[in-house]
Amino acid sequence: MFLKNSETMSDLPKPKWAEYHDAELFLFEANPYYNSDLVELKQKYSLQGIKVEIFPSTLVGVKNGLGTFMLDSEKDYHGSSSTEDNGPGMGPRKMTDLTVINFSQWLLMNVLPQDFVVVKMNIKGAEYEVVPHMAEMGLWAVVDHLLVDWHSFDIGGATPEEIQYRDDRAAAALAKLEAEGVKM
Repeated sequence: MFLKNSETMSDLPKPKWAEYHDAELFLFEANPYYNSDLVELKQKYSLQGIKVEIFPSTLVGVKNGLGTFMLDSEKDYHGSSSTEDNGPGMGPRKMTDLTVINFSQWLLMNVLPQDFVVVKMNIKGAEYEVVPHMAEMGLWAVVDHLLVDWHSFDIGGATPEEIQYRDDRAAAALAKLEAEGVKM
């Protein structure tokens, strides 16, 4: 089971034969501002006997390496993103380099087809690259549920044609994942 920045697991799907205390949590958070929250979540769930692994200051992407993250200190860090634009009204942001993890590769290397895997994703625009990559890599073999918070703002000053291509590519990826059995 995979969570991101969630205070409760009760809203996440689970098989009838399992309990939440059976879960293993892998928490990815790009924003360094929330590193202490990630540590607190690990401590909270660990006290309940749940195995938790955290990935602080880690971007979820399609290639391993380094990536630029833009910190928005003017909006309580909620406007921070790995994309150039995060919607209307964004002020200046501080850029920092963070580790990027190829999420599809990580999943394929760390979970088994018989595992019950829930991916809860809120990655501020990067979902338009990550979800199609998941479909291209055949992640339906290891993912049971995919819950995505979609951000429909103009990413990086894209043209209407680029936005349409991005949206169509994401829709096709979702359709493929769903057709192969991933629940949305």
